[in-house]
Amino acid sequence: ALTPDEPYLRHVPVVVAGAILAMFLHQIMRRDGRPRLTQSVAVGAAGIGIAVIGAAWVPLGRTLGGRDVVVVVAVALALSALADLAAPSDRARPWMLPAALVLGLAAGGVSGLLVEEVGVFAGVLLGLVAAGLAHVMRRVLCVLSPIRGLRGQVTAAAASVLVTGVPVSILATIFVG
Repeated sequence: ALTPDEPYLRHVPVVVAGAILAMFLHQIMRRDGRPRLTQSVAVGAAGIGIAVIGAAWVPLGRTLGGRDVVVVVAVALALSALADLAAPSDRARPWMLPAALVLGLAAGGVSGLLVEEVGVFAGVLLGLVAAGLAHVMRRVLCVLSPIRGLRGQVTAAAASVLVTGVPVSILATIFVG
């Protein structure tokens, strides 16, 4: 975000290298005998990976039509998250992904129609892809026990938005400009 000109993500490799070094340094400095070391490193690496994928959102605010893409995807993500309300119902659970996809598709299409820089086709595609990826990320994370707490739920929500960064950026480049 602090890079004033293109390429906007040129410092990401340096930040990733620093994050990986910090992750391993943290493991070396632990004083608890390092229980569940593999799990701890895997979770740290996954967090770094998701953050890097989410960094693809940064250039969208600075490109032609990028801000409109962010609005369309945000609307699609917000509306598709309503499908998660069916999680307590065993009968509705298999239909959560299709419901999220339909909600994301509809929200993306309508908001793409209202935002002329994006258009209906790109809005539908962006909404569908973002809603599907975000929902799948939340479903993958929901089986982990730490997700039951507030901090875990906020983490899952953030990860479900960040994981859409690269696909949204690529689709925006192809279909919006």
